[in-house]
Amino acid sequence: MLALAGRYGYDGDELYFIMAGRHLDWGYADQPPGVPLLALLADTLTPGTLRVLRLPAILATATGIVLAALPARVFGGNGGRRG
Repeated sequence: MLALAGRYGYDGDELYFIMAGRHLDWGYADQPPGVPLLALLADTLTPGTLRVLRLPAILATATGIVLAALPARVFGGNGGRRG
């Protein structure tokens, strides 16, 4: 995901998060304040770099995959192989 994160332009939500980060508040109707804060941090450190902006979402996705796979392994999941 990280390798291809810069191949297409901004999504509307990403632009919204950056703008919300420039006008920080304790909370928004549709998200906690941490999301705009991360977007502001990414856009301040590396303006216009989509890979850095998308890095928190990529890391959260990878973490979710690993955390979902751990119980399957503990309970004897074998990846669909028989035997």
